[in-house]
Amino acid sequence: KQSSSLSKFQKEGEMEKTKKSEEDLFFEKKYKTHETMFNSMPKTIVFYNEQSRYLMSKLMVFGATSFPILETNSGAIVMAGSYYGKGRVVVFPHESILANTRLMQGAADWASGSHVSSVETCNIAADPISRAWSRDGWVYIRVGKRTLPFNDIQFVTRENILTAKPSVYITEGHYDDNADNLLTYVQNGGGLIIGGHAWFWASQNPMTSLLLNHTGNKLLSNFGIAFSNQWINHNDAKFPIETTKIPSMKASYYFVAQQRSIGLNCQHHDKDLYHELHLFKDELEIKGEFEDIIQLNKKAQLYNQ
Repeated sequence: KQSSSLSKFQKEGEMEKTKKSEEDLFFEKKYKTHETMFNSMPKTIVFYNEQSRYLMSKLMVFGATSFPILETNSGAIVMAGSYYGKGRVVVFPHESILANTRLMQGAADWASGSHVSSVETCNIAADPISRAWSRDGWVYIRVGKRTLPFNDIQFVTRENILTAKPSVYITEGHYDDNADNLLTYVQNGGGLIIGGHAWFWASQNPMTSLLLNHTGNKLLSNFGIAFSNQWINHNDAKFPIETTKIPSMKASYYFVAQQRSIGLNCQHHDKDLYHELHLFKDELEIKGEFEDIIQLNKKAQLYNQ
């Protein structure tokens, strides 16, 4: 019994040591990310716009290389990042945020992976196409420059992204045309910035998997990020967000699932947001981008039996 207790104690000690090491690496990396993105930003930022009163989708973060960047006072993630191949991705919970010049400059500086202090706008391109809801359903639209962060930004279609090779590419997450081009672009070292939401689409498709069928999520899920079916209420959106505050590792569902898969008691504060990972687990598991998180959830369930 004494030997068994000692072994258990050593195992717990190793787990704690590993956890501490992961946390140190996490915060070291995220501190550098925040330093790059927000070095010219005010200490607080408000995403809410009194004129447009747009509703943001809560972001889901469930990948091994994805992470939360900013969260609201209630813990809803409103900015997330990911490493994919040689490139980087930044995601925002509504396309209207893409017009915020200072925020986009900081996001572009990090996404480009460049060592220069600030990426020049001539190296940043934007997608001229998106989709929007109309009386006739979802239709393609032209993106106006007033919805973009820089007046002199160049337009490049997704079809031509691999030829143009901008340092950073800005697009909306409402259609999945030429998604393979975007994945290759990031894989090769490109910086991708995406803004969009999914709560309205989800309200129209209540019995459908948001992760598998929403056009934006078909792309985003490759980076371990997704637009959720839940919106952020205006009171939460109006509350200033501290740009210097780094979200906890527990804001990442992947980290929580990883801890639970080895028997540790760890819960995500908004676990209902990720209910679909359990509801559609069989369909999701056969898709490579969800395999890791589904496997972790299965291992965690063994400790709950």
